[in-house]
Amino acid sequence: MVHFKETQMRINIILCILVIAIFSACSTQKTIIEKVFNENQQVTVNKIIDFYDSFILKQTDNKLPINEAYLEFLNKNGLVSLDSGDVSFFIPSDEVLIPFFNSLERKALSEIYFTPDSVRVYDKQINDFKNVHILNYFVFNSEGKFMKLLKVLSRKNEFYQRYYKGNLRCGDICPTTYSTLLFEYKKINFNIKEERLTFIVPFLFLNKIISIEK
Repeated sequence: MVHFKETQMRINIILCILVIAIFSACSTQKTIIEKVFNENQQVTVNKIIDFYDSFILKQTDNKLPINEAYLEFLNKNGLVSLDSGDVSFFIPSDEVLIPFFNSLERKALSEIYFTPDSVRVYDKQINDFKNVHILNYFVFNSEGKFMKLLKVLSRKNEFYQRYYKGNLRCGDICPTTYSTLLFEYKKINFNIKEERLTFIVPFLFLNKIISIEK
């Protein structure tokens, strides 16, 4: 009887160890996106990535692996944008962009960008500020989960450390971030979704063309 109880106890211990190992394995297999964003937010994040992936593939070759497609596109347009200060190459047309923006779930998107109903702008005619309604105007959420994702990636290498700390200092995506992304894009592993997202977000949600600091 004692022998049976000891055997049963050993079996229970082994089963507990196996269950813990399985849960640990499942946890380690999660991507950074899955660890940072909840399930509802992941739907929006993946929608953003898929949309921009499709844009890149249409500019290159739909048969290319996604990593090669991004690199080919950047090899072609990166230096041109740096020299001209024009990042319009990286922004889809309004014809496809506006319907896409309108399809996004705003609460989930707010972990990356807020979309206020109106924006305070300076009006030269009245020589004062006024509130203007602007559709799909984006205000970066410096305390959102996108910044948390950058913080996690900043532990990975020096490139993401600079990316994260630059945004942290600015409280926004800085003009120098665009230069860094276009000049050092080969440091991004475009095979990995969360790294593609760090490239996509600054360009896809750009409110206006900016001058890139060289």
